[in-house]
Amino acid sequence: MVHIIPLSVGQRRRDAGNATAYADAAPAGGTPPPLDGYWQAVAEHYERRQAQQQAFDTEIAAHRLDGEIARTEADAVANAPADGAGLHDAVYGQVNPHTGQVVKTGQFDTLFDTFVKQAPPEVGAGLASRKEALRDAGSTRMAMQQLQRRKQYEQDQWFKVETAELNTIAQSDPNDTAAFDATRQTGLDLLAKMNLDPQIRLQAEAAWRASTAKARMQALIAQDPRRAAEMLSAIPVASDPQAGDTRGGLSSDDIRRLVGQAHTATVSRLVETRANIDLASQNAPDAIANAGNYSGAMPSSTNFVDVYGEEEGGKRYQEFSRKIDAGRQAFGMRTMPNQAIHAALRDAEPGPGSSDEDHLRYQVTAAATLKTLRERRADPAGYVREVFPNIDAAWSDVTGQAGKSEINNREAYNRAIALSVAAQLQLGIEDPQPLPAAVVQSIADDFSRNDRPQADRAAVLSDLLAAAPDPGTRKALSLQLDRAGLYQPAEIDPITTAATGQQSPTSASADEPKSAFRQAAEDFGNYLSEGFESLGRAPHDIGLALRDLRDSPLDFLEQLPATPGSGAVAEGRLASEVVGEAVAKGLAIVRSRTGRFGKPLEEFATSGSRATSELAAEGTIARQAAETKSLIKAAEDAAYRVSMGAKPDKAELLQIIKSIARDPSKVKYPGASLGRAASKNYRKTFLDANPNLEGEVVVHHAAERQVWERYPDLFAADEMHSLQNLRGIPKGLDSLLHKIVFRFEWDQFYEAHPEATRRQVLDYVTYIDQKYGHLFNPPIGE
Repeated sequence: MVHIIPLSVGQRRRDAGNATAYADAAPAGGTPPPLDGYWQAVAEHYERRQAQQQAFDTEIAAHRLDGEIARTEADAVANAPADGAGLHDAVYGQVNPHTGQVVKTGQFDTLFDTFVKQAPPEVGAGLASRKEALRDAGSTRMAMQQLQRRKQYEQDQWFKVETAELNTIAQSDPNDTAAFDATRQTGLDLLAKMNLDPQIRLQAEAAWRASTAKARMQALIAQDPRRAAEMLSAIPVASDPQAGDTRGGLSSDDIRRLVGQAHTATVSRLVETRANIDLASQNAPDAIANAGNYSGAMPSSTNFVDVYGEEEGGKRYQEFSRKIDAGRQAFGMRTMPNQAIHAALRDAEPGPGSSDEDHLRYQVTAAATLKTLRERRADPAGYVREVFPNIDAAWSDVTGQAGKSEINNREAYNRAIALSVAAQLQLGIEDPQPLPAAVVQSIADDFSRNDRPQADRAAVLSDLLAAAPDPGTRKALSLQLDRAGLYQPAEIDPITTAATGQQSPTSASADEPKSAFRQAAEDFGNYLSEGFESLGRAPHDIGLALRDLRDSPLDFLEQLPATPGSGAVAEGRLASEVVGEAVAKGLAIVRSRTGRFGKPLEEFATSGSRATSELAAEGTIARQAAETKSLIKAAEDAAYRVSMGAKPDKAELLQIIKSIARDPSKVKYPGASLGRAASKNYRKTFLDANPNLEGEVVVHHAAERQVWERYPDLFAADEMHSLQNLRGIPKGLDSLLHKIVFRFEWDQFYEAHPEATRRQVLDYVTYIDQKYGHLFNPPIGE
């Protein structure tokens, strides 16, 4: 069996013992005879086996060598510079192409020679013959790696340059054609220097032209989207969607996309512009009037035209400009006395033949005048606090960090009140209010706490009154606190209590002799009470007026303004007529008792009608009662039509409002306010205060419930159902007022005030009260 013959057998030679036999058998000439066939076959097999093993070992060594070469190449690639420079020579050196001799060795030569030396001799010879073949294959590989690395390097550098140049175009003036052309040419020059195939270079240049054109057009869209859309529409679109415009480099798809971007940007800009216009229209006039400037974006005439069109935009911008001018004038009037403001208005009044500009200037001055005077009347102490920094600082000294009034420093309060009143007198305010409305509200909020003892409240009011610097200021302060519902002395006057639900002060004790004035006032109240008995209640307005009467009878009688009638019907007669008779009788008594008129009572108090005399006050009251009666009648007629199914359109509704509403500017009314409700049962709260109206009215929220939903941060939850926020609407008028007129009024407010302030809401409630208060039960305003 040949396969188990030791390899040493094949190496055996004729030994000495056999030499003789071989020699004997050798023919003449000394050549030994050949081996027999068996041993010849064994020798040949051995040689084949030896060659096979050598070939196998050589391949295994070559495989290991290939791995070493691969690792060397990988390390060289990883450590080569970004552009691949020197990668090939570092690994495979340089070979003379003419002689084939290595002129520069590389890592491959060192690796190969070392590997061959360490291999067995029979393997090393076989490997040595492969060196040049391995060099040729590896050299090609490294050359491709170096070229690929260089190509990627150029692409990376191009990407950086492209990004930088496109960013430059985006931030440059899109109308600067020279700069754009220079930037575009910079990119083309760089592409020409890159190692690109001709076809690929053409594609890269076309892509560069398209990118620069899009960047420029997007910059123009950001600057003027309308003009960009016009320019894009003027570019001819190629019939081939993939073909670019030879002038701009834009394909038809690029143009369509850019036109869409331009239209979107145009609409977005219009939306933003409209929002800026709305915010500026709402806030800028007041901000300028109060601070002299507006921090938001101020729209231009072009903005108005862009949003509303040429004609409508021009009109709106003129109106906006008038409001801004009025705000600037109002800011200039902040420290002007009332007399000077009226003088400025008179000076601006246009005369015969005046120009449109003169009339426009007068309108602006009138608007500024009305705004300034209205704010001074609404909260004179708060007004001077906003205008004069030293007064604001004085009030800050007497309020806590949360803005709550802390009456713990009488001297500081004395100074703040003195400065406030002095400033109001300096501005010509006829009825100075010692306390700002915010301070009064702070005290009211503090009093509304259920855990605040009545004794503490009385002590607070006592300390506050003691801080007033003089008797006149104390009186004004007392009246201000009284109007806010904070001052409640012990003695109760039945008429005032019936009208206001509050107690009224008195200055005379039971044993003190009554003066002629006080006796006259009591007689006056007796006559009023007789008239009120037929009504079943005393109107709120009269109750307030009676307190003024108690404090100063003559001043009250001289200044008695409008009819105190409620508008309710009792026993077939208007309440205003009944009250009118009582007022006439009361006036007659007071004037006859004080000696100012000598006619007896009977001459003034006629049966079933108003007194007809030379007394102008009585005549005024009668006229106002008639006017109120007319408005109520118009409201009842309109309500009847609505109850029968009539649905007035906007024009009809405006006509109805015109026929039933008072002129708010002519109505005397201290303004709406809010209190704190102890219960959510607002109907019970209202009827507890007005028990005789059970079944007669629908209880309505003056600041309606939507106010709390739309402006959740402006008011406390328990202010909604407070008595101060409740109004009684006669059932016959509810369908008209509550569901149509007030809905229209509040929708107008919400549209104009998406973000309202607390003061704006209360001012609007005041406006509605002044406009429709004569239709409420009990009525509001004079």
